[in-house]
Amino acid sequence: MIATFALILHSCVGMAAEVIRSESGEFDLTEGRIASIAIPTSVAERYWLAELSIPSEVMARVSLKQQGQTTLLSPYATGNTKLRFVTSSGDSVLIIESIQKHGNTPKIGQWSFTPIDQLPFPTVKEIGLDRIVSPMLKRIILERGSVKKSPFVERLPSLPESERLLTFIYQGAEHNVRLLGGPTNDIVELERIENSKIWAKSFVVPADTLLSYRLAPDVPTLEADKRENRVAILSKAQVDPLNPYIWPSEGHSLQYSVIDLENQVTKPANKYDPKRLSKHWFRSQTFSNTRSVSLYEPKDKQVSVSPSLLIMLDGQDYEKRVSVPARIDRLYDEGEIGPTFVIMINNPDAQARSSELPANPKFADFIADEVIPWVQATTGHAFKPNDVIIAGSSYGGLAALSVSLERPDKVGHVLSMSGSFWWRDSKGNMRQRLDSANQLPLSVYLSVGRFETGRGDSLGIFETNFSISEALQEKGVPNKLSIFSAGHDYFLWAHALEEGLRYLSKTIDKQK
Repeated sequence: MIATFALILHSCVGMAAEVIRSESGEFDLTEGRIASIAIPTSVAERYWLAELSIPSEVMARVSLKQQGQTTLLSPYATGNTKLRFVTSSGDSVLIIESIQKHGNTPKIGQWSFTPIDQLPFPTVKEIGLDRIVSPMLKRIILERGSVKKSPFVERLPSLPESERLLTFIYQGAEHNVRLLGGPTNDIVELERIENSKIWAKSFVVPADTLLSYRLAPDVPTLEADKRENRVAILSKAQVDPLNPYIWPSEGHSLQYSVIDLENQVTKPANKYDPKRLSKHWFRSQTFSNTRSVSLYEPKDKQVSVSPSLLIMLDGQDYEKRVSVPARIDRLYDEGEIGPTFVIMINNPDAQARSSELPANPKFADFIADEVIPWVQATTGHAFKPNDVIIAGSSYGGLAALSVSLERPDKVGHVLSMSGSFWWRDSKGNMRQRLDSANQLPLSVYLSVGRFETGRGDSLGIFETNFSISEALQEKGVPNKLSIFSAGHDYFLWAHALEEGLRYLSKTIDKQK
């Protein structure tokens, strides 16, 4: 391992100045090795920005090991990856483990650790009993009890039957607690109850709210720009220790606490058949890059009905977090969909995702001229536009509609979840592209969360999905817009994906 060092003077609050180091070097994942990179020790808590350049044709799991505990930072990192974490006194090690690799050529990557100075925490402003909205929490505080379970879900006489009071609670933080993924379009600060270490925040929410969230206690304040201070929440984000409901249940993915007030999200009842799942490295001529893809074949490949093809963007998240293979099998067993091949397409890295997915005509050609022909050659099945569904969320939802508009000769149906239709470039936004399109999708399913509204005067995902649905209606395109009491959330998208497949399957059957 080769390392270079840059010395930085760090002023620790309440102690002498401490010299800390920026470090960089190489790691080797050839032949499935596990790279262990020691992080400089310190006498105080320290915030780090880690930048990894993971070799092409390698997918890795990155974890932080310190004080006898291992924290997963990235379940499937590839390409250029940025990670943020906090270390305290004692030994800390970053572990990079190859989980998918192509070929036996040397797989040498680059790493760097950059310490970012922390500023003193602002003084905490506490709230009194009169500010506590939750009757349950107020009673516990008055009785000097402790909270055993969170969040609280309460029906109040002052609220209509269609609403609930939802109160998030954390015990034990010293300086702050932030909520990531709550019933709002932004990160929220919990408030500390005076003379206690209980932090809380209440929201009035619809009775059918569903969401996944994480809590971040004692997020550091950094001597850095606004964005770095905002994403510092990732260095401390964790599941809610008072909420027993964790998703996904297996530990190889980042886990979240979940709320599903009406039990809408169905857990896959069966595991998928690993013999029907194959993983491949896909070299794109369009983008001159390599990415991992997974192909899942249906149970019944030799049937009289022509099979469908589901193209799933952000494939790794949908394969691991959403359990698409198991959900596809269950929907087929229940007669909700016909035999379906699934190609789950990953991104080379975050930078490639942000350039390829937002309504990029080259991405449409990549799907139409590279991915679909490869699936056809691999499976021996030819797919007509009416057989093909492209699905994605966020930028992936935007890309799904864009691909079908650009290449309706290959992709007929669109399943867009929380599509980022606020996006626009010099050619306009997706509403304008729809208005001027010569050819249109055969059918479209859209889903959006009530908590995905815009900030200030800007239109958000919630508002712009209505605009897209309206344009599709005007054009006579069969479409459905489903509205959920949720946010920008894979937990919602697991549910929306199933609903969307049911809707589009009926449209496909009618047009065959």
